[in-house]
Amino acid sequence: MRGYVANTDYDWFTFLRAIEPPIDEVNFWRPGSETSFRAVDPGEPFFFKLKAPRNAIAGFGYFAHFSLLPVSMAWEIYREANGARTFGQIRERLLRFRSRFGMETDPKQDFWIGCILVNQTVFFREDEWVRVPDDFTGPIVQGKTYDLSRGEGERIWLECVARAARRPYWIGVPTEQRSMVADAPMGGGYGLPKMVRPRLANAAFESRCSIRTAVDAL
Repeated sequence: MRGYVANTDYDWFTFLRAIEPPIDEVNFWRPGSETSFRAVDPGEPFFFKLKAPRNAIAGFGYFAHFSLLPVSMAWEIYREANGARTFGQIRERLLRFRSRFGMETDPKQDFWIGCILVNQTVFFREDEWVRVPDDFTGPIVQGKTYDLSRGEGERIWLECVARAARRPYWIGVPTEQRSMVADAPMGGGYGLPKMVRPRLANAAFESRCSIRTAVDAL
């Protein structure tokens, strides 16, 4: 099984972490709409890696679905799961990122963005953050895919599962296995990584319907 370590906006992370009860499904957006997302398959882990100066993995979930949407439609579907309280906030943040990456954007334009739906999300407290893979270095703009059955990929996966398994709401492993997973030594005891079948929740369903509507309107 593979996992994707994605560079993550700190404001997006802190906003979603603060939501109570914990939010189960989020839109990990990409400022541009040029490419799809094929780094992992649905059901494989998606890790939230905070950028410098923090440089830590601060949570994860499971990749469920990718779509390209106008930013207004992304807000209508995902709302606060976009990582902001208002449409104005998310739009301003996206414009700032697009400008940083050299994307010319009319401030009034309803530009398109990449929407990576991640569900069964867990956001860690600062004292739970996981050290990034040793080879996650250099000019990695968006992220990197890892084999979770060996090396650094296995390490981050096991550490993240151990932290998540202590949460009563997390359903990534069966209830009867949670204490065993959380307390097992790092050398083993966690078993082999398993792909989780992602839920096609309401947001994903709405996203697919909205894509068809947007394409038909072109």
